[in-house]
Amino acid sequence: DCDANNVFLKCEANEVKIFAKNDTLKSVIENLIFNSLEHSNCSVISIKVYKRKELCYIEVKDNGKGLQDNVDIFKPYYTSENNEMNTGLGLYLCKKGLESMGGSIISEKDESFLTFIITIPAE
Repeated sequence: DCDANNVFLKCEANEVKIFAKNDTLKSVIENLIFNSLEHSNCSVISIKVYKRKELCYIEVKDNGKGLQDNVDIFKPYYTSENNEMNTGLGLYLCKKGLESMGGSIISEKDESFLTFIITIPAE
């Protein structure tokens, strides 16, 4: 999908053993990438994986248009685009899936990037 949308995908990953459901984590990361492709008008998506203490961090960052300030994007049915294809459940389900594994997700925004930071318990 990145090639089809002319988006450069950069991955920087260290091997980390985590306590997670493979399909759930894969679904979360795919959802974040899909959101970047569909909604942000970005040209670069970066994924970084690293470990600090007993946590694995996965950062998914894009250089797109970002999000509105002071909005809970993880709330069910939140959407910035009202159309039939967008239910507003993607980020909510990502958060719930991560929480079911003892993990979490937050978003950070600066003038150039929107970053989602996932934490998962690690060995």
